Amino acid sequence: AIVDGTVLTGSGQTTNTVTIVDADSATVAFQLAAATVGEDAAATNLTLVLRTAAGNTLENNATIQVSASNGTAENTDYDWGSFPKTVTFTAGQGNGGTQTVSLDPASDTLVEGNETVTLAIVNGTLLTGSGQTTNLVTITDADSVTVIVDAGQTVLEDGGPQNVTVRLT
Repeated sequence: AIVDGTVLTGSGQTTNTVTIVDADSATVAFQLAAATVGEDAAATNLTLVLRTAAGNTLENNATIQVSASNGTAENTDYDWGSFPKTVTFTAGQGNGGTQTVSLDPASDTLVEGNETVTLAIVNGTLLTGSGQTTNLVTITDADSVTVIVDAGQTVLEDGGPQNVTVRLT
């Protein structure tokens, strides 16, 4: 601000706002590109890694969000309703600092095969995703079925299509 003097006085624009542009940046990436968790297992933690220039640290807490997109998984196969999840890197963390985000698979009794969901970093105010910004999570099916052909059945070689009894167990 301009302060009036003894000979001169301020008039018109007497103040000016100066913005200091931060020359430092921080990015976040998943530690791995893929993970596997059993559908009957407890929640699994996936690691996120902070990247800064050497010696730089976060002045304040900084957050990003992690979203989930179904591949072959359905919303009921994991804790879909809790996404997007917020991950906070704390003040003082620097290059190589880590935080985790969890994915909690849901147990069921369906024979459905393995299913996938992709977690993705969503940019925050101070943090942006860079490098490995997604993680493909495979939820391993814990349920199976066996097909048994009942013993003692006879079919004719030239009998055309014939019924054979099978059982699922």
